[in-house]
Amino acid sequence: MIRDSSGQAPEPPPVLVRAFLDASRDALSFLVGEPGFHSAVTVERATDDATVAVAPDAVTGLFWARRNFSTSRLTGAFTYGERELEINLLVGLLPATRWLLLPKRGAGPYGLWEWAAAVGASSLRVDEIHLSWCATTERVRTAVAELGAAFRTIAPSIVGAGPDVVQRIETARTQRRAAEKSEHARWEHQNAAARAADAFRAGDYRRVVSLLAPHEASLTPAEQKKLALARKKL
Repeated sequence: MIRDSSGQAPEPPPVLVRAFLDASRDALSFLVGEPGFHSAVTVERATDDATVAVAPDAVTGLFWARRNFSTSRLTGAFTYGERELEINLLVGLLPATRWLLLPKRGAGPYGLWEWAAAVGASSLRVDEIHLSWCATTERVRTAVAELGAAFRTIAPSIVGAGPDVVQRIETARTQRRAAEKSEHARWEHQNAAARAADAFRAGDYRRVVSLLAPHEASLTPAEQKKLALARKKL
């Protein structure tokens, strides 16, 4: 049984979804008077072989709830669900006439924490808001309200952002992905080296080669020697 960070027992999915939909509506209330404002919700649940739309009070098991919104300048969505009962806020910036070199689709959407970092609003600590394992209505409402308050504060900065801000977000994303890729490659190398050591001791030289060869460019001197010896044994 999943419990939220306070240790409280989880509440039924329909209750959680209703709390999310109500809280996300309230969090976006500051946009209601903006030109072109629109908001709509979708709720889905997983079945054995598909994802189907359901009414909020019919949610069971694994679910996804979403409140999309847009104005003449902004577009985005509050999302909630999946296995970790995670809440998120994505915001996209529609193109303006001064952005003639950008694609017609505009910029984003990006996570609110990405916008906060790019526009210099890190003091809001958006990345520290507890957004996972929101299994009680209290946690759902708190997470959505905190995201909404942060969004209200930096929305003017997002609307006024230029291509330089979007480039900072994209650059940061590229750097994170590169770091994640490097970390994954390091883990795969370590895992292969450990398995190859067992195979070498067992005299399974073909397996040693199959494990170490894909990582040949990054092998340590000792691992390179082990690979060379295993190849000679074939």
